[in-house]
Amino acid sequence: MAASSLLLDPLQLVDLFMLTEAGATIAGTAGAAPGRDVRCAAISFHHQRVAQLASQRLIARASTVHGGRRYSLVDVAVEDAVGRPLTRAIASLVAIPARDTSASDAVEPTWPTPDPWQRDFAPPSIAEVTEVMQRRVDWDESLLAPLHAQLGLRVVEAAPGRHATILPISGWLLDRADRIAGGVILGLTAWTMGGATATFIPAGQTITVIAQHTQLLRAVAPDDGPLLCQARVTHQADEFHVTAAEVTDANGLVVATAGFTAIATPMRDGAPPPAERLLATIMFSDIVGSTAQLAELGDERWRRRLALHHAMVRRQLDAFRGREISTSGDSFLALFDKPARAVQCAKAIRGGLRAEGIEVRIGLHTGECELAAGDVSGIAVHAAARIQAACAPGEILVSQTVRDVTAGSGVVYEDAGERVFKGFEETWRLSSVPG
Repeated sequence: MAASSLLLDPLQLVDLFMLTEAGATIAGTAGAAPGRDVRCAAISFHHQRVAQLASQRLIARASTVHGGRRYSLVDVAVEDAVGRPLTRAIASLVAIPARDTSASDAVEPTWPTPDPWQRDFAPPSIAEVTEVMQRRVDWDESLLAPLHAQLGLRVVEAAPGRHATILPISGWLLDRADRIAGGVILGLTAWTMGGATATFIPAGQTITVIAQHTQLLRAVAPDDGPLLCQARVTHQADEFHVTAAEVTDANGLVVATAGFTAIATPMRDGAPPPAERLLATIMFSDIVGSTAQLAELGDERWRRRLALHHAMVRRQLDAFRGREISTSGDSFLALFDKPARAVQCAKAIRGGLRAEGIEVRIGLHTGECELAAGDVSGIAVHAAARIQAACAPGEILVSQTVRDVTAGSGVVYEDAGERVFKGFEETWRLSSVPG
């Protein structure tokens, strides 16, 4: 999922609840018996880092720890574009009869407002929102975060240690034809508990949630709304604040309960995090003759071929633990912490795509680079790009550094001679990976 400004919460952090719950549910659904669907019944979060716009691409990796006929347990790890862990969750899923939608005659709804991605929201400052929470003054729509404004969230109570919000139900919130996405309810409880807790946070500080759990007791149908979420701070001990919440539907039935533990931390100034230096193996790849293929195939067939290419590259990056940094057109930039895995991944990408009639060029170099705002930079990155540009069609070229550090790993190389690259004074000895 893209770290879009449309997903910013009141503290200008990117909301991860919907992505995490969706990942867990999809993993559970993939292992469900024929004729059965799954629903997330409970989920526990342990947050490690916050997600910001600089995180760029957010990835949820979900795996089934236990799969049974009636109940399954799924582990979800969410990371940013460079592989840094953001949150870890354990979800309990229950099996339910699958709803037959084959004969559905539902009409695509129309909306009086533009699609969310076409709207323009200017988020209020963190200080402004926190001040309103602490002073317990009346809210207005200008203080809603973009995510809340899109969903139509409304604050109906703001008192010391208490907060209540109402969420109208609309077709935007459905993840099935007959139910609201569980991630929306997770977010609703978290947002409301944050409002209750913020009334006890000192000036100049903000909330950091360290653990959170939610029980989704009932599925919410489209006509069960609006939903009312009420939260109150139940315990305070030293720097810890424990808050509980309950969500009821329009009939007064409890559909979810939740709780979290939070601490007060210094308010972020909005500055990007400092750059991180690390030793990594950098891989650049692209499709051979992409412009000519586009002209030959036409837009539609080229899009299908590009989608196949992207899926194959990402599958191998996952298998060999590579981090996708960026994708532009038909090219990929990725990082690896183990050089031998990077070479094996390059071979797997080339072999898989060649079987589909697609040839690529791949260049690899190991060196120190700098990570900042979800991007990577440094002289090693430029070197890897130059090596990739020197590749012949279907060739994998590596620097002498990669060859040296993978000695004894079983990787076979062939000498590819010396090259001079623009912007570098030294001569570069390259090796190719046969195949």
